[in-house]
Amino acid sequence: MMNDFEVYRDYCQALDLNFSKKIMEKLGQFGDDKDTGNRSAGSKASYDAAKYLFSKFKETALINVSMDKFQVNGWTYKGANIMYKDDKGFLQKIILGGYASNIKAVNEEVSIVDGGRGTIDELNALGDIKNKLVLVSTINPTTDYWINLPAYEAYLHNAKGILIALTYNVEHDDILISFDLQAPPYCSTLAISIKDVKKLKDLISASPDNEIKAIFNANSTVVPYADSYNVVGEIKGKSSEVIYLIAHYDGYYHSFFDDANGVSEILGISKAIIDSGYTPMKTIRVIAQGAEEWGQGYKDYDWACGSYYEIEKLHPELKEKAFALFNFDGNFPIANERNFRVYSSYELYTYVEKFIKYFTSKSSYNYEVICPSLIFADDFSYYKNGIPTLMPGEDFENSIYYENYYHSSMDSEKVGFDLQTYEMIHKLYGRLILSLDSLSIKPLNFNTRFEIMKKELLPSIISNDLKDVIYEMCRTSKRLSQTIQFANSSYIDDIGDSCHINHMLFKLLKKIQDSLLAFYWEQSIHTLTFPHSVAMKNIDLLTKAISSLKNKRESLSDIVENYIKPIDNNRYVFEFSKKTYDFFSYRIPYGNGDSFGSSMIKKPNEDLYDLAHSLKSKYDEPSPNVDDEIRILENSLKRQRDYLKEISSQEIEDMKVLIRLMNRIIDEIN
Repeated sequence: MMNDFEVYRDYCQALDLNFSKKIMEKLGQFGDDKDTGNRSAGSKASYDAAKYLFSKFKETALINVSMDKFQVNGWTYKGANIMYKDDKGFLQKIILGGYASNIKAVNEEVSIVDGGRGTIDELNALGDIKNKLVLVSTINPTTDYWINLPAYEAYLHNAKGILIALTYNVEHDDILISFDLQAPPYCSTLAISIKDVKKLKDLISASPDNEIKAIFNANSTVVPYADSYNVVGEIKGKSSEVIYLIAHYDGYYHSFFDDANGVSEILGISKAIIDSGYTPMKTIRVIAQGAEEWGQGYKDYDWACGSYYEIEKLHPELKEKAFALFNFDGNFPIANERNFRVYSSYELYTYVEKFIKYFTSKSSYNYEVICPSLIFADDFSYYKNGIPTLMPGEDFENSIYYENYYHSSMDSEKVGFDLQTYEMIHKLYGRLILSLDSLSIKPLNFNTRFEIMKKELLPSIISNDLKDVIYEMCRTSKRLSQTIQFANSSYIDDIGDSCHINHMLFKLLKKIQDSLLAFYWEQSIHTLTFPHSVAMKNIDLLTKAISSLKNKRESLSDIVENYIKPIDNNRYVFEFSKKTYDFFSYRIPYGNGDSFGSSMIKKPNEDLYDLAHSLKSKYDEPSPNVDDEIRILENSLKRQRDYLKEISSQEIEDMKVLIRLMNRIIDEIN
């Protein structure tokens, strides 16, 4: 029997980076539009990419290869452009990028107006914009607001559509950037570069009518029903337990890195395991997933559809057998990049951090392990279903890729490919896969989640009963984690026993996820939270707002900015209309069934739109009367306290059940 070092040595010797890289290059060539690429859910390019991957899965010698079909909204983008005359009278052409929306035109004369940043005040100032294209610029979606808000606002104003220019921390004026729209497909949206926006804005400002004429062509179609595919294969293991390797093959523009890179790596790693002659202890299930970037046009959580359907609809029976999941959707081998992250589920954090620290300690790469997982990628649907996950990723604020090229027309090999990093990633995660494969029991530390829960408590707001049961959860989960660690260090030879224990761990984690998982309203790396946390935070903010209004110790503008806007969906109450606000405030908690975000927002939005505007109207008054506003906030506070009481009561009962489950597993292992 080979030892771990020999298994890893043979794996490294079997690596064929040329094989992996060719897959990455080929995937980047599939696109429905000759100018911009784009392989989106339900499109011909996406289907052709899936068929190509089916053949590569076979070539890799994976078994049980299939194309798992599921139904999504389909989007095909065949390009768009505008032609206009510059200030010298010469005809110029602008290539536009796509968003998952409906917009068609053939040599249609249109008017283009400057809508600023697409806010309600800026659009109102334009007057009648019916059937006009509206420039919206320049928005940083990570620090400003999402594309859905100006897109829906323009729709309400009967605009033909918006041409939106986005930027990141590092501005490139000549690239196109696209994202999931998170608005209905009738909110017609296209991407334009900052350079082209500037040219058009100059012409518009020089025009006596504050608009220009252009010839417009577009072919972007969203349909309600289309087929997408997850391409699946396996390396047969000695047990029925499963380690998942997943990545997604759809993408905006040519998507050389995001995520042709990940698909190439899961196949490259799989090929090396097979070619090395190693038979894993666990079956390795490899999935190239479709419809990750977008696939549901009428939902807020409109991405990660392939993963949702795979584990919720197509093969829900496999969740009970899952040992761990790797989602290769990051650590992109961009030239000169040395800063990377791994996003881990709470339960794998301790194991992964220790492993990453050891593996990279003498390398030139800086790695940081972060928990919990993100909701932005395919692994979340699996994690929500009780599967421990990890994802190679980046620091969104300190990454060459995310600060420059993410979801853009510059996502190509031209920006620089680092073969050394590509090899390191194959070796790092290959070693981690082999390490997990060698373990009998899932190396889960349940204590991590509950220590974070305890640390985030606001004792003055939550009940003693909730606090007490969380403290008990911390003690019990610590004992369980220590028991698991000891069992793995003293290898359980009976696979049947370890499989039984792992099944108990699955049921425990699934119960935890069903009971203690929630989203904050704002989508960010901090979206994942606990059910009581949203109401707890709102109570804290409302209490401070009421106190500040009564004591007059802060300006009204500071009160609104610091205490009102952070509550639920109130962040952009001044930028967009009440109709836009109401549409998304209702849809977020109630309109996301059949998606990974279903039931993650536990309570309705605390509607403070009119209150914020009322306070704003009094900003300049020397001694404003805010008695009415205080009464409204006091009613909101009472409602949030009722929510917290209801949620806490359920959490207490659920955690008592979890404590009993943990103690049973401890007894079973011992």
